[in-house]
Amino acid sequence: MSLHVLVVELPAYRPLDTLADLVAEGVRISLLARDPESAVRAAGGDPDGVLTRCIAADPEDTGTAADAVLAACADDPVHGVICTWHGSLVAAARLAQRLGLPHEEPDRLDRLQDKAEMRALLAAAGLDDTEFRRVTDARSLTDAVAALRPPLVVKPCRGSGSIGVHMVDTPEDVSAIGADGLAAPLLVERRLAGRLCSAELVVDGPEITVLGMTSRFPGPVDGVVELGGAFPAVPDGAGPALALARRVVAALGLRRSVVHVELMLTPFGPRVVEVNTRAPGNVVLRLMSRALGRTVALDMVRLACGLPASQEVLPVGQVALLQVVAEVDGRLRRAVLPPPGPRAGGRVLEAALSAEPGQAVRRPRTNRDRLGHVLVHADSVAELDTLVAAVTEEIALDVEPDPVPTTEAPVALLLRVRGTVDESTAGRYLTGAAAATSRFAVSGDLPPQAAALLARLAPGRASRPPSGTAEAPVAVLELGRTPRCAPWSGAGIGAVVGRLLDGTLHDAVVLLADGPVWRAVDVEDPAVVDPVLRFLDGEGDGPVALRIGDGSSRLLAHVDGDLLAIHARHRGRDLVADCARDALHRVGVPVRPGAGRGCATALAPLGLPGGRVRVVAAPDVVELRRRAEVAEAVVPVDDGQVVEDGRDDAGRDATGWVVIARPGINDTDGVVTAAAAVATSARLRTEALDRCHVLVLDRLGPATLVRSDGLLLDPARFRTTVFSAAPVSVWSPGATPDAVHTVDVFDPSAVVALADAVHRVRPVDRVVAASERLLDTAARLRARFGLPGADVAHVARYTDKAVMKQLASAAGIRHAPGSVVHDGDDVHAALARWGRIVLKPRRSSGSQGVTVCADVPQVEAWIAGSLAPGRFLVEAHVSGAMVHVDALVVGGRVRAWDASRYVRDTLAYQRGAPLSSVSVEEAGRDAYRAVLEAVVAAWDACDEVLHLEVFDDPDGPVFCEVAARPGGAGVVDAFRATRGVDLRHARVLLDVGGDVEELFGEPTAAHAGWTVLYSSGGRLAHYDDRPVAEAAAVRTVPCVGDVVPPSRFSGTGMSKYVFAAPCPDEVAELVALAEAGVVATFEEEDR
Repeated sequence: MSLHVLVVELPAYRPLDTLADLVAEGVRISLLARDPESAVRAAGGDPDGVLTRCIAADPEDTGTAADAVLAACADDPVHGVICTWHGSLVAAARLAQRLGLPHEEPDRLDRLQDKAEMRALLAAAGLDDTEFRRVTDARSLTDAVAALRPPLVVKPCRGSGSIGVHMVDTPEDVSAIGADGLAAPLLVERRLAGRLCSAELVVDGPEITVLGMTSRFPGPVDGVVELGGAFPAVPDGAGPALALARRVVAALGLRRSVVHVELMLTPFGPRVVEVNTRAPGNVVLRLMSRALGRTVALDMVRLACGLPASQEVLPVGQVALLQVVAEVDGRLRRAVLPPPGPRAGGRVLEAALSAEPGQAVRRPRTNRDRLGHVLVHADSVAELDTLVAAVTEEIALDVEPDPVPTTEAPVALLLRVRGTVDESTAGRYLTGAAAATSRFAVSGDLPPQAAALLARLAPGRASRPPSGTAEAPVAVLELGRTPRCAPWSGAGIGAVVGRLLDGTLHDAVVLLADGPVWRAVDVEDPAVVDPVLRFLDGEGDGPVALRIGDGSSRLLAHVDGDLLAIHARHRGRDLVADCARDALHRVGVPVRPGAGRGCATALAPLGLPGGRVRVVAAPDVVELRRRAEVAEAVVPVDDGQVVEDGRDDAGRDATGWVVIARPGINDTDGVVTAAAAVATSARLRTEALDRCHVLVLDRLGPATLVRSDGLLLDPARFRTTVFSAAPVSVWSPGATPDAVHTVDVFDPSAVVALADAVHRVRPVDRVVAASERLLDTAARLRARFGLPGADVAHVARYTDKAVMKQLASAAGIRHAPGSVVHDGDDVHAALARWGRIVLKPRRSSGSQGVTVCADVPQVEAWIAGSLAPGRFLVEAHVSGAMVHVDALVVGGRVRAWDASRYVRDTLAYQRGAPLSSVSVEEAGRDAYRAVLEAVVAAWDACDEVLHLEVFDDPDGPVFCEVAARPGGAGVVDAFRATRGVDLRHARVLLDVGGDVEELFGEPTAAHAGWTVLYSSGGRLAHYDDRPVAEAAAVRTVPCVGDVVPPSRFSGTGMSKYVFAAPCPDEVAELVALAEAGVVATFEEEDR
């Protein structure tokens, strides 16, 4: 079904980019605007014809606008109404309501545009405790600032684009707002400090789908303009943040929207900054689309048209947005942006500049001051960070500064660094200082990452800041580490406790051991001191965070960044920020003490066993961060790393940990229980450096797995347990596994139950799947036991043809166009578009369930007999011959490969014809190698055996599909003949972390081919293959008298022949002779 949507007004920056993406998806777009001609001209024109039509009408005049739309679209009805510009959201909803189209409730939407109203709604729902005031005049503004006390943010209650937003660090800053700022109601609210990010959600009735989180690059503390970010991001605190975003959206009553929830990840948990009841801006939408490999704006269209939103998909990469801004006010002389194209570790996707030489520019005060953008893509977070740093250096703006430079506000707080500090601790101090005031500077040396953070938070204030004077005193906060008392017991703690008791020391926190879990306990009440003393005087070795309250503003003793984070979550306050506020108070700067909701907090170590061990599987820190109760996670070891007695080769502590935070400061039992549960589920999997226990999932028995030496795996290195659909008897004596269990391997619950029993007795270290249909089960067992190897998401890249389409599209690999089938209309639309179509199950192999349709009766028959919504793919039929490319990939590089062309289509077995293949001539191989390399890169293939199928086409190969397994039929035997390695054995060794080089032998010929002959089944009465029997390198045939089952699968048949020869023509002759010369007759099977 082709959709027609009405877009109400256009946002300011590059609106047609996103609309062009929608047109590419088959959406027709009409524009309604007060002045469409001016709107399109401001967008740079519409040379590509993105807009079907333009309708001139005022969206705020609902009746007139509706009449104009109905008149203009009488022959082309509109299916939905969308709007991405803040100023017309409510008008668009009222217009959709008048037109009888799906919409959010306009009055509710109108109320939610008011930021003060939204704060009140969230506070009433118990989801927000940010202090705020709504003000309407200068007097109420002054009163609100005096009551709340800085640091504060003042912004219009109804507004967007950072227009009219002001930072208030002192009461005098109110004067900068001016009379124009009070033309409409303002929101005065507590300024939040931490890491800014946003949750991108799709709300479809009761279903709330998380597309991901977008991080924000840090900017000046006193700045209000976002300078870019990355998607998808999974920072510490992502789980609690996403849980809060879901609750916020549910509380606001939204039903059919793409929602953008801005969140601050503070040291004591996530807080709501704003909720936008619309999709993020156009460039951010494109950022998300590139990362997800699909057009996110299409979700907005489908919701507006009353259709379900697209199904959730895995990201296909990491994408970052860099906003181009001027560092000074002045006039632009020249601008240079990095050109699109590949870079080391990724690529620049697009770069755009909206400013021209000679144009007046200024430091960003609103979003309108941004001058352009750059989008970059990488496969991993680490590669993206490196690429962003490199591309940032390539962005060059030459600005002639204005004659009178902007006056900088004086520094109020100096953070003095003494000695050497680590990254975590320095970062905590910087964010704590920023929470107290934007007017801070630093003296002393910071580690590299913290120095980079400072350059963003306080540009130009990183070295030798001005000292205080009588007129402008500077508060001082010292950052340093004093030697830790060892042990923290007896006399070593006496002086500290004495100061606690006499009241000169306050705000202490102790971590008490409760079994394997540490929990935070405040030491403020004398009733708590005695048990703490008993703990410390006994066996305790817990670190203590202390703040001196005797006039100096210093943090004392063993106060590192991790402990500061635990204390902040427990108290709902930031210890460093409190110290900074104290220092500011002492020099007469009126800032409000920190206050917030505390949480019950516990720390659970992810322990390592003693002795020398190899880490088989470290917990996925990204997945840990997604959990709603995990506030922070640290995993300092990687898969495969060797540690000894809990320390790495450099002697560093290799123990990871998670911090759990739960609402309710007194829920000690609950948080300790939760911490213990998380630690249990996330514990590191290790193996003592002895035999590795391998679980093999098999469906056919040892014939295809056992090597020529009679072994499945080297018994000196591996303990092997086999779950097989074949009886135990077929496995002895040659295969020599340590244990064999017969089980229905296609019954996941039976496999899991048996695997659990085996794992309890002898923990499994690796899981091997000997069949494509078992890849998913193997991946789920790895996840269940925390083992290395392909996970469920990675396996889906090779088993779900819809995911394959997304990856191919994102990588620019030529492929047959197609989509998931949801209903019969989808199939009819595909037939109308492409004329001849292929329908195939999303998850199957061996051409099972594949149907070709060329007319409406065939489509109707398929719909009546096979349609299962969401489980099939429809794609355009490609008429070229099919080539299979088989490869062994090791460490992300192609170690060995070959390409062969099928003699006829892979559905031949359905017609009783043989399935045959012959390796291609040397002259035609380069194009197939190029497709293979592109797939390896796009699929992030590291250690894989690949069976790739492509169509021949005059313009180059067209991708069909790819599997992470050896090909069936004669593929393995032919590959062994031409490349000297058995792909099935290589697959097993890759899964257990072995070295496949030991498998390579000498090839027997340059080219090979094979044929599989099929039958309708019965008892074999006669079989004659004398014309080719002696020429076959591999010959698998039935015996006379055998009952041969009917062929239902292209990979196996009645008999198989493999031939090898110096040239492909000679191989082709032998294949043709086998197809025509083998004679088999059957008689009915005895009943």
